[in-house]
Amino acid sequence: MATWVEFRTEAPGVAAVAERRLTATGLAMIGTLRRDGFPRISPVEPLVSGDELVLYEDRPVFGMMWRSTKALDLQRDPRFALHTATADKNVGDGDAKAWGTVVEVTAPDEIEYMADLIEKYVGFRFEPGTFHAFLPDLLGASAVRVEGDAMIVETWKPGEGVTRVEKRN
Repeated sequence: MATWVEFRTEAPGVAAVAERRLTATGLAMIGTLRRDGFPRISPVEPLVSGDELVLYEDRPVFGMMWRSTKALDLQRDPRFALHTATADKNVGDGDAKAWGTVVEVTAPDEIEYMADLIEKYVGFRFEPGTFHAFLPDLLGASAVRVEGDAMIVETWKPGEGVTRVEKRN
């Protein structure tokens, strides 16, 4: 597993696409596993500051409403998949995915700090006990972009580097 900073170091091109898309929209879709084993897709808003992803302990912060179904899913099974928000079917500005597991922030002083972070970057303060905060550990990521008539897919796994595949019609 790897932190987001380790991801940036090992796969700067893939990380750049992910961060560009996350900061452009401030929105991503997170996949979690429901109690019955089926996937659930929900929006999540990573903290951003301009064109920078806000990190805590070298990881983005996934804040969620208290006892939301996605938060309960992650408490039960910490596996997730994250997909950047895509509005262009031609993937003109790229597209990225990341997957791994999350750790919930539960220490009172850390939750207080998360509340401060959210207020600083969102403009609204959620009081401790009214939200969940999760930090992802990455098992992999991929980015897609179009170059000319080719779709370029780059996939990264911690310690294994980046593989690149070109797909053409």
